[in-house]
Amino acid sequence: MTGGVKGVIYIYMWFENSRKLELLYFFKAAEDWIPEGYGLSFNPKYNLLAVVSRDKHIYVYDLSGVVKVTLTSTITTSTVTTTRTITVTTVKTRTIRETVMTTKIFTLTRTIVSTITMTQPGKTKTKILTKLLPMERTVTNFITKSMTVTMLSIVTSIIRAPSMVSLETLTSLIVVSAVIVILAILILRRRHIQ
Repeated sequence: MTGGVKGVIYIYMWFENSRKLELLYFFKAAEDWIPEGYGLSFNPKYNLLAVVSRDKHIYVYDLSGVVKVTLTSTITTSTVTTTRTITVTTVKTRTIRETVMTTKIFTLTRTIVSTITMTQPGKTKTKILTKLLPMERTVTNFITKSMTVTMLSIVTSIIRAPSMVSLETLTSLIVVSAVIVILAILILRRRHIQ
């Protein structure tokens, strides 16, 4: 078995009499490419194939009804009929309010200058009167900012299984679902810390 760049799984078989490796079956297993070396894990005891893809999903396939090889090298193939999609959506909403107070003080000084000239016979007298009028005005503004932050985390897992679910497939489904829920919680905690 090998994974392809476009998320396709290829299943090959070695035929000793013709000394050839021949393609038996292929199917689209993921939306993105499957990494070599760690993207596939096959359990021959239960015929389960786990696929990890770059589309950030884990897929589990029961291959017992897909490819069977008997001792006489007769190959039977069928298609997977049931698709189950598990979506875990976590929404966290937080409202942040911030109030800012600004105070501005305006000081204005007005100067009034009056010149008085008095004339008497033979004498002129000039007097300058200055009067300062201080004016002060205080303006206070309150600005409240309110911001609502919504963090949305959606983790979707698609599990394809035969119509009759075996105990092993059900156990695998529960384990994969638990891993998805744990990943969603960890993602939310990481975003909350940042």
